[in-house]
Amino acid sequence: MRNLTSLQIDILENQGCSADGWNNVIIDDFDDIYYLKNVRFSGKVSIGKQNKTFVLAGGVERHSGVYNAELHNCNVGSDVLIENINGYVANYEIGDGVIIRNTDSIFIEGECSFGNGVEVRVLNEGGGREVLISDKLSSHVAYMWALYRYYPQLIDKLKGMTVRYADTIKSCMGQIGKDTVIEGCGILRNVKIGRNCRLEGVLRLCNGSVNGDGGALSFVGHGVVAEDFIISSGAVVKNGTVLKRCFVGQACRLINYTAVDSLFFADCDMENGEACSLFAGVYTVSHHKNTLLIAGMYSFMNAGSGTNQSNHNYKLGALSQGIMERGCKTGSDAYVLLPARVGAYTFVGGRHYSNPDISDIPFSYLTEHEGKSYLSPAATLANVGTIRDAMKFPNRDKRTGEGNLESINFEMFSPYSVQKVLNALKILKTIGNDDEEAIYNDCIIKKSALERGKELYELAIDKYLGDVLIKRLTGSVLTSNDELRMHLRPLGNIGAGDWLDVGGEYLPKSKVREVISQIENDKITQIEDVNAFFASVHASYEEMEWVWAWNVISERYGVDLENVDAEKIISIIENHWKVAEKELFEKIKADASKEFSAKSKISYGADGDEADRDDDFAQVRGNFENNDFIKQLKAAEKDRTDLYKSVISCLKNI
Repeated sequence: MRNLTSLQIDILENQGCSADGWNNVIIDDFDDIYYLKNVRFSGKVSIGKQNKTFVLAGGVERHSGVYNAELHNCNVGSDVLIENINGYVANYEIGDGVIIRNTDSIFIEGECSFGNGVEVRVLNEGGGREVLISDKLSSHVAYMWALYRYYPQLIDKLKGMTVRYADTIKSCMGQIGKDTVIEGCGILRNVKIGRNCRLEGVLRLCNGSVNGDGGALSFVGHGVVAEDFIISSGAVVKNGTVLKRCFVGQACRLINYTAVDSLFFADCDMENGEACSLFAGVYTVSHHKNTLLIAGMYSFMNAGSGTNQSNHNYKLGALSQGIMERGCKTGSDAYVLLPARVGAYTFVGGRHYSNPDISDIPFSYLTEHEGKSYLSPAATLANVGTIRDAMKFPNRDKRTGEGNLESINFEMFSPYSVQKVLNALKILKTIGNDDEEAIYNDCIIKKSALERGKELYELAIDKYLGDVLIKRLTGSVLTSNDELRMHLRPLGNIGAGDWLDVGGEYLPKSKVREVISQIENDKITQIEDVNAFFASVHASYEEMEWVWAWNVISERYGVDLENVDAEKIISIIENHWKVAEKELFEKIKADASKEFSAKSKISYGADGDEADRDDDFAQVRGNFENNDFIKQLKAAEKDRTDLYKSVISCLKNI
């Protein structure tokens, strides 16, 4: 780059340009000056080569350059289009291929860390669980940070990591990454914008980051107001969304949403409602305008319209909190008085004032009748909607960037969930009696629901253990019982004992204790390395799962690994897995068939007779056999059957 000559300065002034000092303006090429018109320069400004013609929406062409704008202390890359800036652009590094049009002001004021290090009062409005956000924050780190306050040294170390990271990016200069587009926006103050981002019609952004990379477009749209925030790669935030002290994770969608002091992790989909002190773990979904999620933790959750919670008792303030474990759903107008804890894959309907604690009774229905809470254990195990959700989540992962912050397990049955099923079964066996109703943590369990719950839990355990056993043996070629024992023998004992669901990842409790120890003893000193630890554990999931499953198989079916033979394994698969697989599959199919019953056809066939109703329903909804999900369900069942046959054939050859 070179300083301007007197001739170039004359040309620029004739084109409506001016400068506080032309000696502070440098350009890459003499011809570039013809693409600088009506520009006010102040401070030090450099401009790269301008050889590109942009084709805008509607086919309108614009040559790269700067037109009708004021630049102050900016380094402008090559092939950049900046035009019609009502205010100014100040203190920015602007990457190649950037477009900035019809915008008010973009500036850095003083030194800032662009939202990194902002304290978010998550999960408990009264404070005490604050998480400092950063570009590298994952649900796993945030989970430990928010919940493990009984590890004060861990909390101090995590805070130190984030503060140090924030210090490394602290600057008086902002960045607008390569190929980013900013159009029709208001004021952007102290904002770092990454590669491949699009900001369109944004009203106001202050002290934050919009992160992006070459593989994932980040979009911030019309009417958005955000303060003290981080928006991750691939996220979409638009249509009047208002954020204050929030982290938005990779591939999240926030549309016409209002949130304060909240964390949203990968693939959350939030529309129209409100959040306050929300820990929205991966795949949290809320689509309804009158839905308020407050002082709670969720993941793989779907909030029905009007879902609400209360988090204080008008005594010492808003101090209560709640946790709905993975896979929960709420019905319309569902209400829970906090504090409360709801077990995994549970449906909540009605209004509950008794502070339910049913975390040890997963896959249940929590409903309300005449002001009382009724619990139906294991009810969602026979619900086709639960299976459909579990099967669809992997296909909903929209993360396409260069590095995922979260390591996510999608399996519905896992050591985490099945250990809860085992515990629930023990609980049901202890509270069962001859009474028509039993009481568990202020929830009523009818005798019929209790007995059905025990039956379904038994089936779930047998199915899962058989699934893991068949997976372990799939593809093996065994000629003797000694080879069988060697093949089944776990590689070590990592995976035995309790498991946790830490921000969407299943892992043994021992591994969580390990990462905590490494952080506390300064063996891990950066947030990126904490994420890398979780990623490495995630890669070993299947072997750790087998360690856990084999221990349970040994205890449940009385198997001694040193003496097990093919006949015993065949017996487990034939007498337990096969029965459970068939019964659960039939129950789920029966539940799915209700969607095609006469009741489901109400309002179809308007102005016609019964035959017209059936034809109209078939045209709109199809039939049971041709339904896409039913086909998918049957295909999955056939795949499992084929694996079963292959494994049994292998075992019978021993």
